Amino acid sequence: AWAQAGNYWDLRFDLYRRAPEVLGRVGLRLPIPVREIQAGAPAPLAAK
Repeated sequence: AWAQAGNYWDLRFDLYRRAPEVLGRVGLRLPIPVREIQAGAPAPLAAK
């Protein structure tokens, strides 16, 4: 989409806000990246 410089941020915000809503109405979903991070088990605590 093209916009005049003075309207750029308003247009950008509106498109980012409304795009998922409009696409959802027609059955499309935007992919959302997911990252799973796993760490090893923590070392047991020493008894006092």
